[in-house]
Amino acid sequence: MTLRAKFPNPQHQLLPGMYTKARIMQGTQEKAIVVPQQAITFDARGKSITYIVDQQQVLQARDVEILKPQGNGWIIKQGLQAGDRIMTEGHHRAKPGVKVNAVPANNISLKTTLE
Repeated sequence: MTLRAKFPNPQHQLLPGMYTKARIMQGTQEKAIVVPQQAITFDARGKSITYIVDQQQVLQARDVEILKPQGNGWIIKQGLQAGDRIMTEGHHRAKPGVKVNAVPANNISLKTTLE
């Protein structure tokens, strides 16, 4: 996308032909649920799913609808609620209905803003 801006340059520090790169915030998403990209997997039909751990420590598959990427995560439009515990690794071994030993993911750095 190309944008033009017009502003004073009294000290002539900006010269013709110079350019810059900018990141423009497009808005904010109030109370957004953002999950790490590795927490989402896709089934054979291409549908996005994640695995949650319920109160009884049982793994459940959950269909989710992704709104858009954000940093190194996904903004979730539907399918998750605040406080849901999600699986972030080992999806290839995941089986819904199996009891698991959930531990906090300390190795995840979720960037939700552009730098």
